[in-house]
This record gives sequence, structure tokens and C-alpha cells, in this order.
Amino acid sequence: MFKPIYLFLQDFIDKESRWSSIRAISNSKMVKSAYIWLMIVPIMAKTLSSLGDELHLKLFGEQFVFNTQLPFAWQMLFTAAIFFALANSIYRLYCPDIIKLYKNYREFEHSGKTIDQTSLYLYDMVWESPGFQHIAIIARYFDRDLTAENPKEIHACFDNHQYFSQRGQTDPDYKSKAFYIVRDFAQTHNQLAIKTAISLYAIGFVFILAITAQNIIFVSFQT
Repeated sequence: MFKPIYLFLQDFIDKESRWSSIRAISNSKMVKSAYIWLMIVPIMAKTLSSLGDELHLKLFGEQFVFNTQLPFAWQMLFTAAIFFALANSIYRLYCPDIIKLYKNYREFEHSGKTIDQTSLYLYDMVWESPGFQHIAIIARYFDRDLTAENPKEIHACFDNHQYFSQRGQTDPDYKSKAFYIVRDFAQTHNQLAIKTAISLYAIGFVFILAITAQNIIFVSFQT
């Protein structure tokens, strides 16, 4: 049995509620092409509206009548493109840079970034919330026993650049480990923005599926 559309959307949102999933959707060819429809459809709509509802042409002695109304599929494509564009805007505004800019540690390292940048990414995210709600991730990142009752010690961890130099003497992979600790934390950072973006993408894909279904039905009746 087919799921109701709202259950399909809910499953999609729950499954893909991670910034890396949104990154993949935003970089997909379908979503990128949406901006083309945002430009083409209004131009075509304005051009066709200037011709009236019908265009009469006489060719080879025969009279032909063409419907100049904007095709319904184009209207749906334009609507889908609007939802994709809104979702992309949320992604670009709220997705943490450690996910938006780097797919993995190798890309991060090749860009010339250091452990200081990783710490800055973490600092920006944990200090967006009042108090020290993310004390656990900070303690894991610095591999220290930290408590919210001692904020000076927490600030000192971010200020102590020598800490990672000392750690590198005993753990050669500490940079990549630190990167993925922060990246994993960033995956679900700002759930409201994540769910809003993925919901907008999902609605856009529903319009695309509707167009596909319409075309399949049309072709099936023509054969």
C-alpha cells in the first residue's frame, strides 16, 4: 500500500535531517537547475500573455490555432523551483561551514586550515546557546573533565593553543579526530533550520513527482 503524502514527507524529513543530506540535495543537478526555471518561466509567461489566449496562424492554406496559456507543468516547475530556492537560502545561511565547505577531513586539510579553525567552528556553535548546554561536546573535543560551574576553564581550553601541540606528540591523528568530532556535532546543529530546509526541499520534490506522474499518465493514454 502507498503511504499518504504527509507520512512520506514526515519520513523523508526525519531520515534526512542532517546538514550533510541537505548539502547533497543542494548540490544535486535537479536543484541547481531550478534557478533556470525561475528565470525562464516568468519571461515565457509575460511573452505568452501578450499574445492572448490563442494564437491563430495560417500555414500552407490551413488555419492553425495554438493555445498560448502557460503549460501547467511549467507552472508546477516554477513552484518547485521557488521551494528549492528558499531551501537553498536557509542552507547557505545556517549550515555550519565545516559541513558546507568540506566533505571530509582531506578537503579541510588541503584547503590549508588548521586545528585552530576547527576550534573556532566549535566555539561559534556552542556559544550561540545561552549557558553551557553543550558542555559534553566541549569536554569530548578537548578530552578533559569540564563542568558548567567553571566557565573560565572552558574559555581557557579554547584560548590554550599549546594544548593541541602537546596532544599531537602522543596522538598523530588528533587533528582528524577533532575535525570529525566537530563535524558530527554540526550535523544536527540548529534543528529548526534543518527541518525547515528539508521540508521545503520535500515539497519541491512532490511537485516534481506530480509532473512526472502527469507525463506518465499522458503517455500511457497516447499508446
